[in-house]
Amino acid sequence: MINELEKKSSFNAMSDLEITKNSVEMLRYRNNTLAYALGLCGVAASLFAAFICMNSMNPSNFSVIFKIILNVFILLFGFLCCEKAKTYQVRGSFYLIGLGVICLLRILWIPLQLITKYNDWLAATEAGDIAAQQTAEQFLGATVVNSNQVAWLPNGGDVRGFIAIGLLVLAGIFMIVGGVLGFMKAKKLAAYLDSLKETK
Repeated sequence: MINELEKKSSFNAMSDLEITKNSVEMLRYRNNTLAYALGLCGVAASLFAAFICMNSMNPSNFSVIFKIILNVFILLFGFLCCEKAKTYQVRGSFYLIGLGVICLLRILWIPLQLITKYNDWLAATEAGDIAAQQTAEQFLGATVVNSNQVAWLPNGGDVRGFIAIGLLVLAGIFMIVGGVLGFMKAKKLAAYLDSLKETK
């Protein structure tokens, strides 16, 4: 009776081990679609947040050019990182996590500026302070300060700023989670491949 129980427990342990090996073995032939999809969702959310911010800013502001270049870089580099994470490359997953952190830090830049400048513009408009109003309008776009403009978003700069913040938070979470999942699976696959080399 004891021998039968020992055989069953050893068989169960071997079957669990085989299942684990088979699941890792399948990683060699299947792409990491979950990390890829999460990364792409993060890139899409970041891009949409950038559209909102760019649409709310004064295009004559010189810093807009730099911000456009930065967003193009994040778009292209983010897509490249997603492709690398899909094929279980550790570096691509690591960079995807870094991009997620950058997206979270971007909350402190344009969205907060948009909310602050819009509130300054509202206060200056109510107080009749033309100089302060013109200073705020150097940053704000016509879609924000001119209610007659046809816009695909609410005119309020604070509303746009909070929407952009929400999208950047989603982008950061998607990228970080996708990068972590990609990193874990890439390390697991690398360890399995190393064990195969040792057995040869």
